[in-house]
Amino acid sequence: MEIQLTLQHIGMQLDDTKKTFYTERKEPKPDSEMMGQLVEDFRDELDKLDSQVHSLRCGLRRMESTLEREGGGSGYSTRIGPG
Repeated sequence: MEIQLTLQHIGMQLDDTKKTFYTERKEPKPDSEMMGQLVEDFRDELDKLDSQVHSLRCGLRRMESTLEREGGGSGYSTRIGPG
């Protein structure tokens, strides 16, 4: 009997804790201005990455051209990604 009462008491405490957690926890809702800024920042970062990838591909093509002109081909393709 005492164990059952203790378990019920623990269960009620857990329920109270759960209710408190969910009612007191308030997530800040992002406003449209903040979301717009996040999207703009994300696009800027994507543009930077795109530019870096483009530069890397150009450098790789120059290296491939140099190898082909010098006849130093290794026998396998070094092409990466779409050209």
